[in-house]
Formats: sequence, C-alpha cells, structure tokens
Amino acid sequence: MNSSIKLICPPKTDPDVKLGSDKEEGSNATKKIFDSIVTGASGKGTWVRLLDVPVEGKLVRGFDGADVGDRIRVKLTSLDVQRGYIDFTRIDAAERRR
Repeated sequence: MNSSIKLICPPKTDPDVKLGSDKEEGSNATKKIFDSIVTGASGKGTWVRLLDVPVEGKLVRGFDGADVGDRIRVKLTSLDVQRGYIDFTRIDAAERRR
C-alpha cells in the first residue's frame, strides 16, 4: 500500500485495514486540513497536490476561480483505495475560523 496515503489517514482509517469497504467518507480522515497547490484545471476537473505529502487528488468542491499555481487549503473529502480516487474540498477563510 502507498505510504503517502497512510500519512493522510489516521490509524482508524488506515487503508491496509479492511473496514468492509475501501471507501472512506465521514471518517476522522476527512477532518484533516492540508496546504496544497493547484496542478491542473480544465473542463474535466481541477487537481491539487498536497505540499507536505506526495499525494495528488481531485478538487471536488470549491474549484471555482482556482487556477494552476494557486496555493489553497483543502480537506480530504473521500478516499477510494481500490479505484485510486482521492477527493478534496477547498477550505475558505470562513470555514477555517470555525
């Protein structure tokens, strides 16, 4: 299993541990916030790469106005190890203050 995915998942959601499904949503993993950079933006989607962990995924919410090279804060939205999907949501200033 990719050690980078292990770094963004707390022990409860470790991808090597079978929890009945390899899809993780609404778990503790979705509470962590990361600094990232936008690496791609097109009609097919917007992609971000985390700065601290070598992981890239799709920005599924908050992609409006995001341009390649922008540094943004994101949180893990979902993780599907079997399909290799990692989805993130952009964190805006209002949400960070909560």
